[in-house]
Amino acid sequence: MADARLDLIARAARNNAALCDAVCRSHGIAGRFDADAWVSADRTPPLYPDAVTLSPSVDRELLLDRVDGSDGCSVKDSFATLDLSAAPSWSVLFEATWIAASPRASASERARRSTDPDAPAVVWDEVTDGEELDRWAAAWRTDPATSDLWRPALLDEDVVVLAGRADGVVVAGAVVNVAAEVVGISNVFGGSDVIGGEGDGPGELVAEAWRACTSWVADHLPDRRLVGYESGDDLTAALDHGFEPIGPLRIWVRTCG
Repeated sequence: MADARLDLIARAARNNAALCDAVCRSHGIAGRFDADAWVSADRTPPLYPDAVTLSPSVDRELLLDRVDGSDGCSVKDSFATLDLSAAPSWSVLFEATWIAASPRASASERARRSTDPDAPAVVWDEVTDGEELDRWAAAWRTDPATSDLWRPALLDEDVVVLAGRADGVVVAGAVVNVAAEVVGISNVFGGSDVIGGEGDGPGELVAEAWRACTSWVADHLPDRRLVGYESGDDLTAALDHGFEPIGPLRIWVRTCG
């Protein structure tokens, strides 16, 4: 792996770990950054790992000693180099791909959309309070287990929650966080039957969400690279909007009993 690409993956991993740390703090959980990994001794909120590797060379046993290894514990192997298969009850939950992009001038895209009758009529802004965050979370949520995931304290961190509204209703969104000299993009979603019109399906709204992310970064942090990770259709959507794959990662999970 080329040094420049490895450095970018390391920045993406640290940026993602910073988001995990912020989400944990919003739940009163204190993680910590060690030289080789971000770790939490207490179990983390749903969908968030108990450890994120920050180096391609991490000692398995030393890492697992720093987390609560009970059922459901998970580790984000940022470089796809950590083998937990020999540890009891650990297996790969899923694999994904790190992505990166340079901020793009969004003027031409905005001009196109202003004359496109099939473009979703979505207005974007930043979520600024707990009530707005609850509405955003309700639109984002697909699993009842995550009903308490997004807490207002997160808005006090270096995290921006973007909401796309149609007729005042949240129909799309994303999370942006700034750390490690890059801008992380995550939790991109879009899909609702609120908007009428043949061109306004979930695919259009997801595309709109990716455009909104790149536009926000181009407007606010034009010198920072965008990073994140995706898989499946979400990866395809990101690649369709100017992102490039830069390397693999794995999520390991412990399933007991």
